[in-house]
Amino acid sequence: MMFEQFPDILGIRTADYMYGDAVPGLLTAQSSGYDLARRETGTVTVNELTRTDKTIEAKVEVRNLAGHNLPSGVAFRRAFITFEAMDAER
Repeated sequence: MMFEQFPDILGIRTADYMYGDAVPGLLTAQSSGYDLARRETGTVTVNELTRTDKTIEAKVEVRNLAGHNLPSGVAFRRAFITFEAMDAER
C-alpha cells in the first residue's frame, strides 16, 4: 500500500521503462521487495525441539543474510519469529 500511495517519495516508477507498458513498475517493485524480504533477509532453523507434558522448547538459529544489522534503520524496527503448535490433525 505504501508503494501505491507514495511512489514518488519512495523513488518507485509506476511504469517500468525496461518492460514498456506490459509490466507496471509498481508491481515489479512490490514483487522484488517481497522476494528480497522473503529470501534474502535471513533464515531461521530449528536445531532442537524438546517437549514435555506442559511445554515445548525450541532452540533456533537465526542467520542474518542482509549484510548489515537486522533489522536495520531506526530503533523501533523489530523482527519477530512466530511459531504455531498444531496437533496431529493439522
